[in-house]
Amino acid sequence: MLNAQNNLVFNQVLNFNITTSDTATVPEGKVWKIERAQETIIADKQDVNYGAGSIGGYYYGTDNNNALWFSEGTTIRSNANFMSLSILEFDVVPTSTGTGSGTGGGGVSSDGLVFEEAMSITLTRTQVLNSNASLFGEITIPEGKILKIFNVSTYALLSSGDTQSEGNGMIYIGDELFSPSLNNNIALIRFIPSGTYTVKLDWGTSSVPNRIVVNALLYSIP
Repeated sequence: MLNAQNNLVFNQVLNFNITTSDTATVPEGKVWKIERAQETIIADKQDVNYGAGSIGGYYYGTDNNNALWFSEGTTIRSNANFMSLSILEFDVVPTSTGTGSGTGGGGVSSDGLVFEEAMSITLTRTQVLNSNASLFGEITIPEGKILKIFNVSTYALLSSGDTQSEGNGMIYIGDELFSPSLNNNIALIRFIPSGTYTVKLDWGTSSVPNRIVVNALLYSIP
């Protein structure tokens, strides 16, 4: 019989970029769950309880949908010139402290969040910036909520009333970059914290889609 000494309690979402010259270290008393890293992470962590410490250990990117977990004191860097990261940060709390409770519509998920609802957000083009870029309005995530985006698609609503699927270009939700699902067989999951985010499409051709559909799960913080 095993008795856990600590709980992992969700703290915050972290979204940032690192390069080969940058490092980021998991703070004391924290654990990082890296949900999105499109390049290989190099991790350094010594003074471990089991085996040998990691010096320059390679952890391949999360585009295969496998999250990466790192304990406090682990320093990470990128093997590429540019890498964006989407991270869930947890507090390590003794079991006697408890984890709190949420008021959402479901139980606490494996990410330490309380499920609220599944969402399909349709955005229409609001402004043409230039021949390659258009704005598609905003997405607002309420205070105390987190949006888990797992699919983004682009469509053209034709004058005939038919819908044409697209699959190119680059979609920005705030500073987070997404590739349309039809052009990418692997879902790049991102966690987006509360706030208001401008949605922009960089297309690069004369025929620009006029619909963006974002499929996501809304969670509340316990």
